[in-house]
Amino acid sequence: MSWEITDHACRYCFGRVLRSTDDGIFRCAECGKEAEETHERLCWCGAEVGGERAFKCMRNPNRTAKTPQEVIVREVD
Repeated sequence: MSWEITDHACRYCFGRVLRSTDDGIFRCAECGKEAEETHERLCWCGAEVGGERAFKCMRNPNRTAKTPQEVIVREVD
């Protein structure tokens, strides 16, 4: 099975989410949790507060020594 790195972070451990190139399975590279069909079942993009989407995963636009992560999670405006 082959995997692609996505721009999403696992909502359980903040690990990087991978996507299978074979069958559309999404898997956390750190904790191993899996989801089918969409990354939103595994990453922060699918987390809701009060029935509304509350967060989004995104590439870190300003990587520094203090925040070296490639993917970060932000609140949705």
